[in-house]
Amino acid sequence: MSEQSFILTRRVAGPCPARWSQVAGVVAVGACVSFWQPAGSAWASDNSQASQPAVTETTTGTSTGTTAAWPAGIGVTTASATTTPGTDTSRPLILKPAVAPVPSQQGGETIAGTPAKTKPATPEEARIDALRLRGVVNVPTVSDTLLGNWGGFRSTLADFGIGFNGLLSGSFAGNLLHQPSRTMGVQRYIGQSREVDTSNSYLALTYDMGRIGMKDGLAQLQVCTEGSTVGSYPHGLARLCAAYVDQPLFNHHVDLQVGYLANNYQFANPLVGGSISSGSLGPSASLLTELGLSVSGIGAPGVNLGVNFGHFYNLFGIQRSTAPGGFNYEAQTANRYGIRFNDIGAGALVINEVGYRKLAAPGVKKTWIRMAGLGNFSHFTNYSDPKTKTQAAGAYFLADQQFTQPDPAHPVRGLYAGFSYMYASPSAFSYSQYLEGRFYIVGPFKFRPRDQLSFVANRTKVSRSYQDYYVERGYKVQNAVYNFTLAYTYRVIPGLYFNGGLTYAVHPSAIYNREEGNPLIFKFVVVMHI
Repeated sequence: MSEQSFILTRRVAGPCPARWSQVAGVVAVGACVSFWQPAGSAWASDNSQASQPAVTETTTGTSTGTTAAWPAGIGVTTASATTTPGTDTSRPLILKPAVAPVPSQQGGETIAGTPAKTKPATPEEARIDALRLRGVVNVPTVSDTLLGNWGGFRSTLADFGIGFNGLLSGSFAGNLLHQPSRTMGVQRYIGQSREVDTSNSYLALTYDMGRIGMKDGLAQLQVCTEGSTVGSYPHGLARLCAAYVDQPLFNHHVDLQVGYLANNYQFANPLVGGSISSGSLGPSASLLTELGLSVSGIGAPGVNLGVNFGHFYNLFGIQRSTAPGGFNYEAQTANRYGIRFNDIGAGALVINEVGYRKLAAPGVKKTWIRMAGLGNFSHFTNYSDPKTKTQAAGAYFLADQQFTQPDPAHPVRGLYAGFSYMYASPSAFSYSQYLEGRFYIVGPFKFRPRDQLSFVANRTKVSRSYQDYYVERGYKVQNAVYNFTLAYTYRVIPGLYFNGGLTYAVHPSAIYNREEGNPLIFKFVVVMHI
């Protein structure tokens, strides 16, 4: 897959595409996490089944969650979650569903899908929150949305077993240094030219399947849209992001998901802090979109089966891979409305994740370790032998640990550190390894328990086969791309977040031109949970 394909693919992670790294997890994105893609007029992707990619179009950009991603050099994706940094409303993987949530501890982390709050949820809030979107990422509770239960509309919907979630976001990115806004006639990385993006928006409805005999089951439907001042990105598209049923079994020890899935919200969760509201500016790169894992913006038909053993769990999934040609190809050509079951040139993708997760509680610090292997049976251009095709494989290991807990009333607050390593077949992709270290503070100030401060450093290795392929054709190819991101998420009022940050990129694109220099990208994102 070419740099462009990879970046484009990353834009697919979330209800809307974003162009930042997920590690920092400073972005607030509802049900979708987008990844940024480079600009260019001819987006031929290296791993597409068409001709070889146009080198002049290969661009790399760091991507962050739906709301914010860092435009730095490579196709690293940073996804954001849909919750507040100061809380953890994510469902403990597939361990327990969000049914009739009742906070177990004031200010505690999510237990059985229940969000941590400074004050217990009222019975009506609990009834509404039980109909929130389910997934590994944090989805805001009704008390952290702009509309709340205004006029009782959410209560009325809940009377019919229906839940409503929505996210609106807009972002600005630009290089603060005096460097060319285009290289060899094209934009090579996110933020090289000043740009505005509104593609991280979505609307979602859920339905309580218990009303038709499927106890604790929840049907979920998400539609997203995207837009950008960069001409090569998809524009004005209303796409099906995800549509599936989540069904707990055997007293919540097993969880089954069937339908059109956005699996970046089910596996790994590379968001820094696991929060959409803060993920926009926090880098958290990922090769998972490059490998074809479905993301919030580009769902795919599939089945996930999870089993938990206390704090340990195993999560297996099989899905149709995203298009080998990349995000733009699938979003604008092969699968414009997101409803095609197959016939987009993609094969099956199989993934299995094992992990250990312990949630924060008074006196208990959060720990999350997960690792997985995956195989993609699509046919990618083989950089080692361009006349042939090859299948692909990958693996990842991520770990996050809380080190301090200054406020027992808000056990999620504190200093965290995390590490990520990801691998993808070097013969099939432009990037083959991703290494990241991150530090982040949830609730950096006692009077700002919902804010998040993060620092992320990552290195993305350009695959040797890709380097050899383009060096033989006279191009200068970097060995790796480096990004350093400092970001802050500020909760203005319930449901409204401002994300701002700086990313310094060393060699911002794999196929490098000296004119590009090493940019310092500023990004500002506004996230609104409705």
